[in-house]
Formats: sequence, C-alpha cells, structure tokens
Amino acid sequence: MVISENMKLEKTVVNGVSCIAVPIEAFVPVKGEPVICSYSFCIAKAEEWEKRYFGKLLSSESLCWLEKEFSAIAENIGYRRVLTENDTMLEYVLAPGMHLPKSCGEIKTHKISSNVVLGELCRASGCDIEIADDGEDIIFAVVDNGELLAYAGMNDVSYEDESVEISVETSPAHRRKGYGAACVKALSKHLADKGKTIRYKCADTNYASVALAERCGFVLEGTRFSFVCEKI
Repeated sequence: MVISENMKLEKTVVNGVSCIAVPIEAFVPVKGEPVICSYSFCIAKAEEWEKRYFGKLLSSESLCWLEKEFSAIAENIGYRRVLTENDTMLEYVLAPGMHLPKSCGEIKTHKISSNVVLGELCRASGCDIEIADDGEDIIFAVVDNGELLAYAGMNDVSYEDESVEISVETSPAHRRKGYGAACVKALSKHLADKGKTIRYKCADTNYASVALAERCGFVLEGTRFSFVCEKI
C-alpha cells in the first residue's frame, strides 16, 4: 500500500525550509502488508517500486534501485542522500498482556523523576540529559558512587495510541554487564503496570541492542526503511 506524506511536512521540504527530507519510507511488518509513504510528487515512482519488488522491498537489489531513482528526485528539490546506520530500523513492541520483563536480579536500579537529582548525577558522570517536569517523565538508572552507569528513559509518546517509545544508554566503560537491560526491564515494568504499550527501536546492525530488546521481552513488529536526505 502506498500513501502520501502529510502535506504540511512536504511543503516545508519543497520550500527548502526543512534541513532534512525523507521522500520515501517503507514499513514492512512481520505480519501484514508493507506500507510505503512518499511525497505526493513521488507517488508514481513509489508505486513502481512496490510493483517491482513486492515481497522483497528491503532486498539489496530493491534498495539499489531505490538509491538510483530517489537520489535524483531528492537532488531536483535541493537535497542530497545521507547514508546512516539508522536507515533501516527494527521496531519492537511490548503490549499489555504480553510477556513482561523478569526481575533484574541483583542489579539495583533507581527511579529518577527529579531534574535536580538527575543534574547532580550528570555532573558527576559527564553526561547531559534532562526529563520533563510534568511528573510523568522518569528514568530508571544504575548508579554507583554518584555516577550514572546506565539509564532507560521515555523517548516519545504517541498521540495516536498513547504508546511510549523508550531508549537506553550505557556508559562505554560499563557495557556488557547487564546494566542497560536492567534499566529497560525496570522502566518497562513501571509502564506496563500503568497499562501502557511500550515501543523500542534500534538499527538493524546494532546487534547488542537487538539482543537487549529480545531479552527484555519485546516482540518484533517490523522493519522501517527511511530514505533520508539533507539540504544541499
């Protein structure tokens, strides 16, 4: 299925206001029909892509064709293709009633809902993160001697279904110790207890993040490919 991008967003790109353009994007679910979203003036080309490579949209051959066709389209409106590790993202979900994360074992996590407390930890850890002062935004963290070793936080809330996207960061010196997983499990349990659907995204090449998501009970929903371009 091919759909058009929001016209307001498209106009910011066509008028050169936006720094980033995504003329085409595809979501290929584990079950169901792929959804391709493109700018209105790219619909015919998007439909051609779907027809040519239906069932294998994310194959190497398909993406090579897309690079050639849409790079030219992007340059015609003043944008150039940018290749990043986030072009292809895996999208996971943990919905109410699904398998909840198990306990974090001996790894203790701290629930942080105050920017004052978080600010002190950041100064000691050399990081720079904040949470919204709305009483709802929180993070769960592994802390040792006043240093923030790992944390999981609320990245975004969907206006459509109020699902919560979460993210996780671990200090490079403390990776592969289970700290990130402990934080994700604690935050997921907190949100699940509130009846929230939780979403988790990571690059398909980030194997550590993929393993973390699956270890924490998340189920793969599908794969999203975004053709990201920047203003020339």
